Amino acid sequence: MKNSVILWFGTSDILSQSAKTLAVNPENFKKVWVYMKGDLYIAFNRETPNDLILRWQAVLEEMKDDRTFVMIQERYIPFVCSWVTCVP
Repeated sequence: MKNSVILWFGTSDILSQSAKTLAVNPENFKKVWVYMKGDLYIAFNRETPNDLILRWQAVLEEMKDDRTFVMIQERYIPFVCSWVTCVP
């Protein structure tokens, strides 16, 4: 990364993790264009029982309601403020 990167095309969270691994400050990068903003999804195998999927969804909703979901995001993906709008 020794001043050789002129453009990074990727997500904020991947930049954060890569920068950490390479001991580079992610704040040295300037956002110049947002290509896409969007949600993240989880997929289950077609063979997954529907009741398991419904239980998983219910727990996820509880985590969002009690802010556990946000706390996990902030801990493990520090440069992503939300899944809808990825901003450092």
